Amino acid sequence: MKAQTRLIPIAALAVLSAVPAFASFELTLITESNSNAIRRVDPENRIVLGSFGANNLHAPDALALDQVNGHVYVANNYVGGNISRITVLNYNTGAFVREWTLGADFGITSIAFRPGFGLYVPVTDGLRLFSPTGSLLATFTSGLTGISSVSYSTDFNEVYGHAANGTTRRFDGSILSGTTAGISNHSGPVNQIGMTTINDRASFGGQAGTDNLVFFNHLSLSGSTLTHTPGFSIRAVNAAHGDRMYAGGVGGGVSYITTFNQSGLQVSDRWAVPGGAGIISMATVVAPEPGTLLAVGAGLAFLAKRRKRS
Repeated sequence: MKAQTRLIPIAALAVLSAVPAFASFELTLITESNSNAIRRVDPENRIVLGSFGANNLHAPDALALDQVNGHVYVANNYVGGNISRITVLNYNTGAFVREWTLGADFGITSIAFRPGFGLYVPVTDGLRLFSPTGSLLATFTSGLTGISSVSYSTDFNEVYGHAANGTTRRFDGSILSGTTAGISNHSGPVNQIGMTTINDRASFGGQAGTDNLVFFNHLSLSGSTLTHTPGFSIRAVNAAHGDRMYAGGVGGGVSYITTFNQSGLQVSDRWAVPGGAGIISMATVVAPEPGTLLAVGAGLAFLAKRRKRS
């Protein structure tokens, strides 16, 4: 088994972000081709922060975050078998938390954790909702095949299953709503992958096999492709600081990340993540802004001084 890379504690990284240069800090977790570990990177400052999970994972695919508890849910695969499982790790320490078996290889490429509900996992023609401990809570049959991505909106209390034929099925928390909408690039349906809710009213992802950014509007239940030239196939998109989002993927066997704003405008050149063979999935822990960190630090210092006086 591979040895786990020593991790930099997230608290220490947050302190490092509050330097005079006021450089923002972002923690992004990535899975990559030909890797059994999850790597931690900071796309804003373009540095690699170590890896974890090599002792518990085999060919991991999709990632989903429970940021309240510091957990990452991983679509994991058994060695040489055709059974998938969900493995939960602590993304701060890399420690194993729990896992459960799904019972078959469903080719999972996307999962979504929803606070207060649990984990949504696409299975053949629908979605399964699991509790955080792995109990099956509900099964939703969508009538779709090849669901390649899952996203949700807290504003609308809805979950979306995005299918390989370009259509999307909407769920309203516990009941199948029955509404479908297509995403087209004006020449045919778009197989949207890596779709992630950005601002609770829209999801972004990639178009399979291209460098197009895909946009889906939760209000109108319609979508479109936004043609860009980041130079790699977009596999995943995550919300980031303020009005920014990160897109990750693969080009020529290399892992790349670039930054867009939430209107889909590219705002940075691509970053070749050292040592990567192509990003499969991403999950970003959106940290407080540096100004907020400084304010919190000042408040703690004030309280400590006051306690000392008393």
